[in-house]
Amino acid sequence: DYHWAIFHGVDKRNSQKRVVFKFEKANVARERLEAAQNAFARMRTLVHPSLLRSLESLELEKELLLVTEDVKPLRAWLPELADSPVERAADQLLWGLELTLKALVFLNETNQLVHGCLCLDAIFVTPAGDWRLGALDLVGSCEAVAPGQQPPLYCRLATGLMPSQAPPPEMRPGAALRSLQLAPWALDIYGLGRILEEIRDQLPRVHAQLMKVCGTSLNAFTANGPAERPAPSAALRGLAAKALKRPMVSILRNLDNLASKAMPDRIKFLETIGKHLKRLPTAVKHDKVLPCCVEILETSVSEHAMRLMGSQDVIRGAINALLPFALSIFEDKSNTIEAAEAKGEFKARLLPILSSIVAQQDRSLRLCLLSLVGTFLPFADDDAVNRVFFEPILQGFADSGSARLREATLKTLVHFLGRLTERNLNDRLPAQLLRLQNDPEPGIRTNIAIFIGRMAPKLKPGVRARMLLSALPRGLKDSFFHARIASMRALLACQEFVEPAGLATKVLPLICPLLVDPVEDVRDFAFQCLDSVRSRLEAHSRALAEEQAKGEAQKAEAAAGGDTGWGVRAISSLAAADGPKEASSEGKIVAPAAAVQVQDDWDALDQSLDTDIDIPTVPANGAPPEQPVNGSGWGDDEDWGLDDDEDDADGSEVAAPAPRPQEARKPKVVLSAKSDAQKAEERRRKQEEIRRKREERKRLREATKMTQATPTRSQSSGNKLGLPTASSSSSLGASSANGENGPVGAAPAARAVSDTLTASPARTATSRRLQAPESKSSPRRTANSAISRAAKLKPKPVKLQVENKDDDEEEWDW
Repeated sequence: DYHWAIFHGVDKRNSQKRVVFKFEKANVARERLEAAQNAFARMRTLVHPSLLRSLESLELEKELLLVTEDVKPLRAWLPELADSPVERAADQLLWGLELTLKALVFLNETNQLVHGCLCLDAIFVTPAGDWRLGALDLVGSCEAVAPGQQPPLYCRLATGLMPSQAPPPEMRPGAALRSLQLAPWALDIYGLGRILEEIRDQLPRVHAQLMKVCGTSLNAFTANGPAERPAPSAALRGLAAKALKRPMVSILRNLDNLASKAMPDRIKFLETIGKHLKRLPTAVKHDKVLPCCVEILETSVSEHAMRLMGSQDVIRGAINALLPFALSIFEDKSNTIEAAEAKGEFKARLLPILSSIVAQQDRSLRLCLLSLVGTFLPFADDDAVNRVFFEPILQGFADSGSARLREATLKTLVHFLGRLTERNLNDRLPAQLLRLQNDPEPGIRTNIAIFIGRMAPKLKPGVRARMLLSALPRGLKDSFFHARIASMRALLACQEFVEPAGLATKVLPLICPLLVDPVEDVRDFAFQCLDSVRSRLEAHSRALAEEQAKGEAQKAEAAAGGDTGWGVRAISSLAAADGPKEASSEGKIVAPAAAVQVQDDWDALDQSLDTDIDIPTVPANGAPPEQPVNGSGWGDDEDWGLDDDEDDADGSEVAAPAPRPQEARKPKVVLSAKSDAQKAEERRRKQEEIRRKREERKRLREATKMTQATPTRSQSSGNKLGLPTASSSSSLGASSANGENGPVGAAPAARAVSDTLTASPARTATSRRLQAPESKSSPRRTANSAISRAAKLKPKPVKLQVENKDDDEEEWDW
């Protein structure tokens, strides 16, 4: 009964797995405690590759602690072996037996020690499949015991520690010690034979294959007589001879003895393993072959590499041969463990080696590393990608002596695109690519276009636009037709990132010449590219048309909403201006009189819609409505009339026009109930009315100019402004009728002006104030002064009022 408890742990210093053996001192027999203390001491002092060695040990008051490498008992490992192919399982058992025999040779023959407790629980298996002999509790010497001394522990406790295993026939008090003095290995060989019998019971097919390889020599392990059992060294020689034809056992044996070989021999042997790599178990590759490769690589990049390996050629050969091999095994191992564990192991064991190789200037080593970037880069963190690998690899573009290295560098950077920092991705890398477009090698220029097509989706929009519109157009004009095809392929893949204006102005002018390219493949791709760009531009044009139509519809809806809403606002403002509603004597709210007047105005407005009178609209912002176009015939663009701000040159002042009485203003409203046809007809009528009034004003201006051009002395004394009077108008009309002065029709117009001026009270008052005293100046001078002042004065707006709808008489109010 084995009293050591087994725990699995991890070494905090290097993150490697460890096993902790713990023995509780309390409540155990004295002999069992003595056996545990014997194992505690033996595991620290006995050192052999096939023995389980203590890495750390600690003895406390109540317990003993032993720390060893990661192992598991053979009893727990055998069920896992059942899932392996029979040939491979038999080879692994054969290799385990060989290691156990080596441990027995060391104990029994070299040191004259007896294990005394060899069973399934005394053998432990590493992850690589190597067997380790442990449970050294009963290890003791086979020498004769002096009288009065107790026999060794293996004579006293062997039966108690191995209850499931039958003891050898000579295990009687005193008999075992005498037989072991003659053959120290007899007890342990017998125990090894019993282990094979248990394996036969659990794995009959594997045991049958093992017996087929080894023959009947294994049956002698359990012979009744101690002298009939073979010595460990003899059994080992026979087993090794029969295992020479087993490639897997031969590889494992050479790996076990690799440290004793010279460095060139190590490298050559590891190169040959690649041919049989598929035959090796996964655990052997991961935990035995990979550590050997890593150890040699670490030596190759160390400071003392030249001294340890001999020459630079040996170092270069070791790295070129073992680095791909090691990375392929590590990649396979990463699929069997957790991602975090794989990244931790990569950072601890492989990252220092790779960082040393990438910093070297040897072209062959850099080429080897560049070809393996896709294998190891997924296991590196982003900091290592940007700091350890990207900076040195980018320097490969500056190697002008090796086009192969520049091309390999470009192909390698594809793996970096998703891992780079913003500065490296959007600043440093695009600058290097644009510089590399002038490379003399056409293959590199072609790969530049392909690389830009793959890089464009990961760039910032601004950098992406500059790259696509500067690098790809340059590639479209390349003399190497493969570079032109690659540029068009990249353009087809990235045209969604280019604005339609850039496609139309910068891309299409470069694609069109390729439609008549001498190379047929270039022409085909040019037509494809042209069709794709044209479809994109057509879709953009349709989108613009839809947006414009939508905008016009929104404007029309807004205008319709404004036409229907201003009348309501006008009425509400009028109602608010008339004050709050009054309460009647009966307690009801009575609308003010203004509201009733508004309703009457609506009725009056309905009756006046068919008239020719223009109803000014009230703007929404509350500004005063525009004055209607006057029908006086005087143009608004002429600067003449009265100026209220200037005094007369001779000291007389111009009288201000008489204020007209304030009239109750009716609400000016345009009903929105009109249809579009009615509105169009109304606009047409207004335009015709405006055109007619303009023509009438033009005729009146011409008649007025002719009247002012022929003033008489009597007229100057009668009218200081020089405007025609009734008599002058009559004479003007008479002369015009005879065709001597002015156009036909000028006399009636002049007569109308004269009548208007005579009938206007405000104009009469102004004329009186403009008359100068007779004593101050002569009549001619006074008339000329009045005329000059009148030419500077601006006319006041003329407002046409209709007093009676049925009466055609009009009043001109100045």
